[in-house]
Amino acid sequence: SKEDKDRIVHAISSNKEPPKTTALGGGIGIHGWNGVWTANGSQNLTWGCISLNNNDLDIFYEEIPLNTKIIIHE
Repeated sequence: SKEDKDRIVHAISSNKEPPKTTALGGGIGIHGWNGVWTANGSQNLTWGCISLNNNDLDIFYEEIPLNTKIIIHE
């Protein structure tokens, strides 16, 4: 809706996280997954986030400084 779009645009222009209550969601991030899964993709249940095995996430956070801009593209 126009109202949702306006709320998202306002949040972004204010350097804030987009609201989670719109159809587009918000709060997308990189996080761990409890346990280990196979690489077949059947556990990809993050609703837009990027999930890593917890062990890999520990390494990621050791290597990547906070506030690093991450660009995702195909």
